[in-house]
Amino acid sequence: MAGMNVDLVTLGGTNSMAYGLNNAGNAYSEQYFTWYDTEPYHSGIGYVTPQPAHQGLRPQIVEQRQSKKLAQRRRRRVENEKQKTGKQEANNKSSPPPL
Repeated sequence: MAGMNVDLVTLGGTNSMAYGLNNAGNAYSEQYFTWYDTEPYHSGIGYVTPQPAHQGLRPQIVEQRQSKKLAQRRRRRVENEKQKTGKQEANNKSSPPPL
């Protein structure tokens, strides 16, 4: 700030400009860490957000996801088998009779 003439008002020995910046910084930090703990999934803790991990819920969440994933795989396997069977039957019906 060399060469600039800036008046800083002090309140009770605390610089009001710094106090305003500190409050804004605290508000931003609080908002950021609330978001960080509740929104993005973290690969280092099994793609769970930190908040439930800190609450001890991570093992339950991971187990629940795994069981849903396996159930979906089973459903897809059954559906794929149905489609394969249907295509084979359609191909057999459309082929000409042997001579």
